[in-house]
Amino acid sequence: MFPPATRLIFRSQVVDALRAAIMEGRLQPRQPITERQLAHDLQISRAPIREALRDLEKEGLIVTRPHRGTYVASFNDEDVQEIYTLRANLETMALGRAVERASAADIDALDTLIDDMARHAHSDFAQTINLDLAFHRRICEIAAHRRLLDAWDVLANQVRALYTITDVPTLIRSLYGYVDQMAERHRPIVNAIRQRDGAGGQRYIAAHVGDVASTIVEQRAEVAAHAALDQNH
Repeated sequence: MFPPATRLIFRSQVVDALRAAIMEGRLQPRQPITERQLAHDLQISRAPIREALRDLEKEGLIVTRPHRGTYVASFNDEDVQEIYTLRANLETMALGRAVERASAADIDALDTLIDDMARHAHSDFAQTINLDLAFHRRICEIAAHRRLLDAWDVLANQVRALYTITDVPTLIRSLYGYVDQMAERHRPIVNAIRQRDGAGGQRYIAAHVGDVASTIVEQRAEVAAHAALDQNH
């Protein structure tokens, strides 16, 4: 009825290792992934690797094409819009539920994440991004909707993968002017929860997430334009 425990463990380890490599940029978009090479590198059979690759394909982190093989997913402008419109809808729903459910301790925890974001803004940019995602995930946790949180987690992995091919410092400056303003732009979200202003909070968070998508697409267009100019010179 169940596969051997060791096979399940290997599969989980392969998923974790490949997911981390993609989200950290060690595996780049369109980079091929082969079962044979992974089996050799990890010193395990190909069966748990095959299962792990199917899991990662469901997460949107890799793509398998008949006669072309398996490779790390890349993201075009349509992908960016899909990721962020879905994220906006999930977080809008989460915000509405969080307004009804948040305790004083929950609100304090959100304030603390913003304070931590501000503290790391100039010294540890990667941690600032991690705290930003942790803040948004915490709202989904407060919403107390397991399937919403599961969907957000899958989407967040795609966001992290997208960030590896995005000039995130420039993105943040475009969105907020200065990196230290990134944290403060999250205060109205917490204030809406504190004041039980569901409608206002939902409008703000939808605009907040939508602005990120628009700016990423604009930034990608600028990079492509500069690359085209370089090729012509």
